[in-house]
Amino acid sequence: MGAMLRKPLSEEAKELLLEAVQDKGGYVIRRRYFGGLEIKTNNRTFGEQGNPKDQATWESALNKLRLRGLIHFQSREIYRVTKAGYDMAEALTKPDD
Repeated sequence: MGAMLRKPLSEEAKELLLEAVQDKGGYVIRRRYFGGLEIKTNNRTFGEQGNPKDQATWESALNKLRLRGLIHFQSREIYRVTKAGYDMAEALTKPDD
């Protein structure tokens, strides 16, 4: 797991985090249903319905954020952005000097 923490975030993980910090509560909802998976934040759904590869990509992005401590599991299907997540999002959007 240590190696994963040193690897840069995937583009999908960055995109999901940047969307989640715009959600008014900082929530990410992960819902499994018959036939697929839905990851949603800030009124945006990630993972194309009926496309297991795309859904796996976004589930992996969610897991990377969780393992890095950028979001935390709150309850059943709900994750929430942490202070570290907000700090990372700020760093990602900060212009290079």
